Amino acid sequence: LAMFTSNIILSENDKTRAKEANILLLDEQDLTYYETLVTHIGPAARYQFLAEILPGKTVPNLEIRVPAIRARMGNSNCYTFSISPEYLLKIAYVSHRAKGKASDVNTYQRMLNKGRLSKIRQYIDDDGIFPTNIVLNLEKNKLCFRRSVQEENSSTEHGIAGWLDIKATYRCAWIIDGQHRLFAYSGHPRAQKSRVAVLAFEGLAPSEQARLFIDINAKQKSVKQSLLEELYAELH
Repeated sequence: LAMFTSNIILSENDKTRAKEANILLLDEQDLTYYETLVTHIGPAARYQFLAEILPGKTVPNLEIRVPAIRARMGNSNCYTFSISPEYLLKIAYVSHRAKGKASDVNTYQRMLNKGRLSKIRQYIDDDGIFPTNIVLNLEKNKLCFRRSVQEENSSTEHGIAGWLDIKATYRCAWIIDGQHRLFAYSGHPRAQKSRVAVLAFEGLAPSEQARLFIDINAKQKSVKQSLLEELYAELH
């Protein structure tokens, strides 16, 4: 069960009893968060809610097999593959700081920007594509990689080709970077047939995920607006 409470202070004993009875307790702050999320991303908010109430729950027919390249990056395995946004929206999860829970020590993502989502949806309408990867962390016990047949002399230093089985559950794929690109497809007619490129790490600790998020967003150098305008003029 999921129970929303409002204007109630629960004792630790109440919280313990609820946990023992498998009841998820949500308060008015949670309700406000999910109502806001619905106005931002529409249908995909459902899967964010299911991820909270059914974490790790096996869902029939949610598993998938995709061709992938496995490589080592730093101390972690990572996989490169493409997938439909419609499917990824079901298993992806973002723990936003806007939820404001003191217990959310693993939270590092900012809340989605509605205006930015609208611009990306328009870009998709105009046949735009995203050549950059959505960066994920996949839970370690949800993956099974099967190497495909390769030439005997082929080197594994540049990656191993094979099939990646994702034994999916809600919340098994944590978004490190690219949440706006993904959630712009929520409810979009092209969500099923389009493909997005994914770089998925395996079993990264929350602290490592947060470090990657910081590196991606803090150490990139933006291109000057004057150069962008000059290039746009030359192209058109």
